[in-house]
Amino acid sequence: MSVNSCKRSVPTYVSCEKHMPKTQWYVAVGIPNGTKMMVAPDREAAIKTAFQLLDEGQVITEVGPMVEPPEGNILTAEAIREMHRVA
Repeated sequence: MSVNSCKRSVPTYVSCEKHMPKTQWYVAVGIPNGTKMMVAPDREAAIKTAFQLLDEGQVITEVGPMVEPPEGNILTAEAIREMHRVA
């Protein structure tokens, strides 16, 4: 990766944000004996996946980031259902 491709001046050891990979997100789906985890490439894709699974009658337990600290980022089952209801 070339630092010259960034529009701003950054040290050679730092990648610019447009080249940094997005954090993957998970969708936790309730199943009879536990939880199934599905991985999405980003937050928007995880929410879209959760909406599709809700339309199929699946039980979504939560949606959240795979690597980032979860504080304030985890979407609870209630939050996903509310977002789906108003979408």
